[in-house]
Amino acid sequence: MTNRILKLQKQIDRLSYHLITNPVNISYLLDLKFNLKDKECLLILSKRQAVLITFPMLGSFYKNICQNLNLELKVIKQKQELIKFLKNQTKIKAEKLVLDSQDIKITEYFDLKKHLSKQITLGQDPTYKLRALKEEPELNKIIKAQKLTGQILKQTIEFLKQNLNKQITETDLACFIAESALKHKCLNLAFDPIVAFDKNSTNPHHRVSNKVIKSGVLLIDLGIVYKGYCSDLTRTFFIGYPTPEFKTIYDIVLKALNKSFLLANKTTGFHNLHTNAVNIFKKHSLDQYFIHSIGHGIGREIHEEPFTNPSVEGNLVKNTVFTLEPGLYLKNRFGIRIEDIVIKKSKVNEINVFDKTLENIIIKPA
Repeated sequence: MTNRILKLQKQIDRLSYHLITNPVNISYLLDLKFNLKDKECLLILSKRQAVLITFPMLGSFYKNICQNLNLELKVIKQKQELIKFLKNQTKIKAEKLVLDSQDIKITEYFDLKKHLSKQITLGQDPTYKLRALKEEPELNKIIKAQKLTGQILKQTIEFLKQNLNKQITETDLACFIAESALKHKCLNLAFDPIVAFDKNSTNPHHRVSNKVIKSGVLLIDLGIVYKGYCSDLTRTFFIGYPTPEFKTIYDIVLKALNKSFLLANKTTGFHNLHTNAVNIFKKHSLDQYFIHSIGHGIGREIHEEPFTNPSVEGNLVKNTVFTLEPGLYLKNRFGIRIEDIVIKKSKVNEINVFDKTLENIIIKPA
């Protein structure tokens, strides 16, 4: 049994069974070096028991995993076998089966409700909270992932400099990023790279296009997956000679990032960092152009706890990992976002893998 499963069992109510359905949560609990993509297995957890459920075609694969972890394995052929098994687990009248409200589909919920009406309840899978507190090996993988991402971005900018006169497009740069990740033996990107030139940079989630990159603003946001853990890095460049307006806005965004980093040493409330950035932008009458949160937790998924939602306060405690990414998006002009990953231990450590000073982000024409 992994230490993570044992930790989780200590948190579970003695009269509850949790049906773990999120593939990433199962990957985490089994300590796999990759993330499962589909619901090819389920995990039943109670204080007394841990059972992995899968299908015949995957039985031999999970048999080896379960043997290594001293975990019980249940192979089922039909849905009715699963229903019967779940009924047996909750045969004591007081016991209940908790479904993950963040992951279960409404059709799956009502299907199970039909057969297990009294025992079924919705709740949060406690694995999400457990994942927010990173272990030392996890921190090392995230740091390694971010360092590789910094190398890929540097290679991308060099590629761009060498090919500026060859009608390079946003799509060309995105493809170069993907190919570079493969060369670093990273088979997966954390998300589709954002390469946004000129006015496209005003859309925080821009999809790459065939727009030719020339003189002007270029925003690049990229991330890879290294041994199951994500990175996330954003820099905004200016190709040519930056305008006074660009310089002013860039300095304000960089100031918001640096002030947020300093504040992260003093606060445990993620939302406080967001409010701080908003107040900085408000002093310059620019807060209306800050249209997303200051950051997000990161780990096995590109977005995970802690979050900056003010109604569900994310706590910045020891061993939490999160991004800081203030940005301003001036409609019909340009957008600027600067993003780094931060690790909170006894103090906050910024994983700075690419110089973000104004002088370094100017790409001079050859």
